[in-house]
Amino acid sequence: MKEVFTFISSDYRDFYKADVFKVLSLPEGAVAHFRYKTEHISKELLSNIFTLEKRGCIIFFRVCNEELKPSNSNKSNLDFSIRHATVEKIEKANDTGIVHFFLKLGNFNVPRLEDSKLPEDLKHVDKRQTNELFSKPGPTRNWADIAKDVFEFFPTDTLVRFTRLIEADSNIEQKPKLSWGSKSCYYELTKSGRYIVELASYNNSKKKAGFSFKSNSDNIVLQKIDNHVSDLTHDNYYIPVNVALADSAMIPDGFELSVLPPLNGPETDTGVEKLEENFGFHLPVLVKNNCLTSILIGFLTAVGLSGILLLAPIRGLKTSSDVNWFWIVVGFILVAASSALLAHRYKKNK
Repeated sequence: MKEVFTFISSDYRDFYKADVFKVLSLPEGAVAHFRYKTEHISKELLSNIFTLEKRGCIIFFRVCNEELKPSNSNKSNLDFSIRHATVEKIEKANDTGIVHFFLKLGNFNVPRLEDSKLPEDLKHVDKRQTNELFSKPGPTRNWADIAKDVFEFFPTDTLVRFTRLIEADSNIEQKPKLSWGSKSCYYELTKSGRYIVELASYNNSKKKAGFSFKSNSDNIVLQKIDNHVSDLTHDNYYIPVNVALADSAMIPDGFELSVLPPLNGPETDTGVEKLEENFGFHLPVLVKNNCLTSILIGFLTAVGLSGILLLAPIRGLKTSSDVNWFWIVVGFILVAASSALLAHRYKKNK
């Protein structure tokens, strides 16, 4: 029987709930950062904690009974399976006794828990046999199924997912890269032009709800308005993005998504209800020139100059019989080809 490693995050604090929102929102391949005190990790795993690296796991969301929040017991709580992930890196902070887990997010095809309950003796970081958690595999599930299960337990009127980023011309999906220096993930774009950001939303509030999606970089220009509002239960968004290459770019540039406060919630001094936590994420984008592009441009320039040098002796010839037509044709082809390729490369990077 297959062994399952489990990671539980709860609504005990809004901060934890915002972490679960990121797990629901970030694209496949992105990194979620979870932190646990050692008493919330099973003794068996804690004794060899670093053997968990590169192991698959399932992330669960626990909705705490208000009366049991101080103990965070699962006796009267609700538990929901959220997403597959892989433990990419573990760091243990000896000064605080906290263990940090960096989970690479996978797909949402996780079985539903029967009666929304995990075993009572299960720690927040633990392991079990598959049949101890799930009585049967169940049907294939996707993000919308998970969103429907947990929607009512979030203070937002909508849940939003960054589905993927694709290059428009080639339809090639861009995959997030891992940066352990900043303990996060980012997109690296080395080709200018148009990209498409695909987003999905779930809103079962029966009223309009919205989110903000924007770029904080001059090199990344979104072709649609920042705020998106809808009252549809399910919706998809396809946002064109123009990317201009730069000689250098800083990691903090990128995409920012945040859910707007409820549009029809209780009013505050600013006129709308305020969310205690920022339900959203920052997804860095590194925009830079590909060194192979620079090498290609240098090579094509050299080819063009070589062609010009081959054509140069024509000026000193007095009769057509002195003309070496072979080298003239070669020089013409080199100049024409290099000029055409340089023009094409310039047009793509403009």
